Amino acid sequence: MSNSAVTFSAIPKQYVLVRDAQVIYEPSVFGGNGGEQRVNMVLSVPDLARNQLKAIEDELGLGNTLCSCIKDDGNIRVKLDNDTVRIFDTHHEITPQPTQWKGVTIHVLLEIRGHWKSRSGTGISVLCTDIQIALEPAPALSPFQ
Repeated sequence: MSNSAVTFSAIPKQYVLVRDAQVIYEPSVFGGNGGEQRVNMVLSVPDLARNQLKAIEDELGLGNTLCSCIKDDGNIRVKLDNDTVRIFDTHHEITPQPTQWKGVTIHVLLEIRGHWKSRSGTGISVLCTDIQIALEPAPALSPFQ
């Protein structure tokens, strides 16, 4: 811990493998300009993944100022580092990131890196390390064809 506004404490690495997650919004940063390398990604995930993340938060005993990575609507918010994340296609080959994430179904390996604390809250740091594109959304059809 230090005197900065937010402190981070590492924990022994834990991983959660999530299958059939759906990307809800384009990855972004509040107040960003679109060029950020580390962005937030919101995913709709099966109950098993939510339960695993909740158990990790509970195990860490983060107290009544918990800012959970599980949102009120059941979606989860995680970090995506565009420089380090590995993206795979359905044949397990490295592939470029999709040009549009919203609506894409993915399998994702989440790394719980530690927990952060500020004056007003605390939570776990969850990073996408590996993503497999399971199903891309169908392209929009022009109504003029």
